[in-house]
Amino acid sequence: FREVHAGRGLAVGDVDDDGDLDFVVSMLEQPTEYVRNDSRELGNYLLVDLIGTEANRDATGAWIEADLGNRKTIRHRFGGGSYASTHAGTLHLGLGSIDKVTSLTIHWPGGQTEQLTNIPANQRIRVIQGFGRD
Repeated sequence: FREVHAGRGLAVGDVDDDGDLDFVVSMLEQPTEYVRNDSRELGNYLLVDLIGTEANRDATGAWIEADLGNRKTIRHRFGGGSYASTHAGTLHLGLGSIDKVTSLTIHWPGGQTEQLTNIPANQRIRVIQGFGRD
């Protein structure tokens, strides 16, 4: 990225499953560029995949609220992303020095909620609507 490019779309996600966010850029009349984030100093993280069973399988419209003890954070499950691209569906929580999520509340499309507690950091979890963690 030291040269000018005609970028058209940006997709963000943890492509290499190492807890940090990478990105892919589609270019006009050029090959797609993959930018891998290999940061040296990483904090803890939690990756959350949501599977809907009643509203929609991708859980589009769901949101999660994570209680981290000293603060709360929210992530939304959107469809789409940037122009001509779609971000990864996995919700990424950067936790810093926190080693567990005290509670995670999933707000499913349609109003249903589920809560998980004491989730250790540095892992990917999958939550299936109505069934909890997979």
